[in-house]
Amino acid sequence: MNAASRTSPRCRRAAADFDTLTAAKRLRDAGLDNETIEEDCTVRIPILLAYLSVAAAYALCAWQYWGAPPPGISSFLKYQMMTVNENSFIEMFSTAAWLTATVLFIRAFVSARTKSMRARAGGGNVWSRRWLLFFSILCVVALGEELSWGTHWTGPDPFAGSVNSQFSIHNSEIGDLKLELYMNIIFYAGLLFLWLALPILKSHRPLDRWEIAVSMPVPSGTVRLFFLLNTIVYLVLDRLFFNVGEVYEASIPIVVTLAAMTMRATADEMRTRH
Repeated sequence: MNAASRTSPRCRRAAADFDTLTAAKRLRDAGLDNETIEEDCTVRIPILLAYLSVAAAYALCAWQYWGAPPPGISSFLKYQMMTVNENSFIEMFSTAAWLTATVLFIRAFVSARTKSMRARAGGGNVWSRRWLLFFSILCVVALGEELSWGTHWTGPDPFAGSVNSQFSIHNSEIGDLKLELYMNIIFYAGLLFLWLALPILKSHRPLDRWEIAVSMPVPSGTVRLFFLLNTIVYLVLDRLFFNVGEVYEASIPIVVTLAAMTMRATADEMRTRH
């Protein structure tokens, strides 16, 4: 009987836990967890613009509901900002933001596969790359849903089963059940958990022993704060005063884009340091 076979299950579990925590430490030392990444000007400026633009959008909506804006501004807010019209300004902005986020996450995933990063991050980087691939796929799906998978340009699809006669999963109906009511909540709640709750929980047991959790790259603290404040403002305004659902929906791809930028900045910094 060799030494490995004589090792007790408890010792083997302890060794596995040690390996996981060691990989997580290598990941943190490499910077892939984004907890300690300092934002340079290329990231800080877009974050500042995001804060200002979303705050301005909420303020304009409040002006429309509580004030008396000039007819031109009022018409723009009514038909281009606070509308579900697929050809409106806010819908086209959302599409552009999702496209940007998709490109950035794919680039971050490709960068994470470089030889220098694999050597620096060790085993923990495998799960980090998988997370980046997951976020890339998520953005592709969100972009496809935003575009109704091309039926914006091909015309109404009589077989789509969608509330707007275009093919999209989140706008579909199953009998009397409207998937939009649940799909959006699941999507937003999932992002809130991954990018707000999980970064806090993964440093505590039992998550600190799960490599899949500790290896997940997360947005910078400033981006997460923006996501949290934006969600709080949306819930207060939308539930207590007036509908700002379209503004919040358009702000989500902004958050995802900023998250991709900070994760991309991590990848570039690691390649430079190597």
